[in-house]
Amino acid sequence: AKVRGKAKGLTLAADESGPSWLPDGWSPPPTWAIGKRGIVGPDPRGDGDITVSQVPLAPVGRMLDLDTGDHHVRLMWPGWSGAVYDRVVRQSVTVDSRTLVGTLGDHGAGVTTGNAGMVVKFLNEALMHNQDVMPVEYVTARCGWVESPEGKGFVLGRTWVGSGAPVRVQVEPGSGEEQILDAVCSRGDWDGWLRALAHGALAPSLHLAVYGSVASVLLSFLGIEAGYVIDWSGMTSQGKTTVLRAAASVWGKPTDGAMVQSWNLTQSRAEGTAHLLYHLPIILDDSKNARRAEDVATLIYQHSQGQSKGRAKPGQGSQAVGLRRSSTWRSVMLSTGEQSATSFSQDGGSRARCLCITGSPLRSREEAELVTLGVLDHYGHLGARVARWLADRTPEQVDTLRALYKRRHDEYGAVLALDGAVAGRLSALVALLAVAKAICERVGYPAPPDDCDPLGMACDAARSGGEDADRPLAALRSIYGHCVARSTAMWGRHVLDDGEPKQP
Repeated sequence: AKVRGKAKGLTLAADESGPSWLPDGWSPPPTWAIGKRGIVGPDPRGDGDITVSQVPLAPVGRMLDLDTGDHHVRLMWPGWSGAVYDRVVRQSVTVDSRTLVGTLGDHGAGVTTGNAGMVVKFLNEALMHNQDVMPVEYVTARCGWVESPEGKGFVLGRTWVGSGAPVRVQVEPGSGEEQILDAVCSRGDWDGWLRALAHGALAPSLHLAVYGSVASVLLSFLGIEAGYVIDWSGMTSQGKTTVLRAAASVWGKPTDGAMVQSWNLTQSRAEGTAHLLYHLPIILDDSKNARRAEDVATLIYQHSQGQSKGRAKPGQGSQAVGLRRSSTWRSVMLSTGEQSATSFSQDGGSRARCLCITGSPLRSREEAELVTLGVLDHYGHLGARVARWLADRTPEQVDTLRALYKRRHDEYGAVLALDGAVAGRLSALVALLAVAKAICERVGYPAPPDDCDPLGMACDAARSGGEDADRPLAALRSIYGHCVARSTAMWGRHVLDDGEPKQP
């Protein structure tokens, strides 16, 4: 490219075509060029041209975060190996030379402290010049249900299930968020996954794990505000992790560190994972690995609230201290442990949102191994079917589903309320599982055999949870037991010694 002075202005005559990866119709702004020599622009000291950077770095896309309203810019450039880098950065990166160096300095983008100011000028002029050939793309920092100006649907990992222009998840490349996001995927085939779960077809817990996993995406869809927890506990190793893997295989890769997380995680990582998955279930295995017992109680409570712990940040201007934006989510947590999740807390509110199932989830170790081997080869198919089916519902059909949930809630509520207030409140989760079961069967998941009753097991767990959660009644029973064991110390049954009470 060559710059010539003309009437105290500068024009650019290009002598080469731009990189092949530039969008169709993209062109450099006046007085600039981009090609094999990198970025060429006007010399601020005279009428000549200078090579601003030897790397052809260019903005090729504009993005809008639907949740925060933040603007992002997609940048592309060839690295040292010749492979083309594709990175999305906040718009604030492209308008600040220091931030640009800090963000791209390690990635071979040709930005240095010496040329960053000119590169910033080029990037912003190129953005304005090519805005007609770079339509705004819609992004979000999470999975789940979203609505854009062009349509609505479900963000399922890297896949968009819905109408209008696709909405993509935008996370930092190479981050922990990307690792979890990449786990929301599929492998194998639908029939292979069905064969895997057929090995545990007679186990109610296995079906409940599948229903609970699907129920997570129904909370927001049906307008349910609360979050819930389903927990499997027991001393034996007969299938607790397996049912979690089955639940994880509904949406993606059911391995440790992928869709299945260990309870040995920090509070901030748990919050970050829940926010990233948002409407997808968060799945935590083996609560005995939690760093502290109180961490389990805290996470159970926060998950049911659907919001992270409030944190401060440095203020701006005259404000000494500000507040960080809290992470949010609305989902179902699936958990396992040797002791029930509610045993870590005395909070009645959390107990009313946690369905605790005790005992061995599967009938044998061999059954657990067959299910595990199957779901490791076939996963991610039921969730995609459910998301597509729900995304295709008309407003009238959505109302029908909500009416179904209300009927089931009324039915289970009338029965479980007889076992106490907490059992009555857990009827909302049982009703949600009933709707999830109906949707699973609608998209091809087989109904359990006649002698297998997952919803009956859920009702029994709600009743047991109601008994365990009634703390005042438990206290009264403790006092009564104490008195019975020491009846001779009670007035009226007291033992006399020479006509005087032996004990006060």
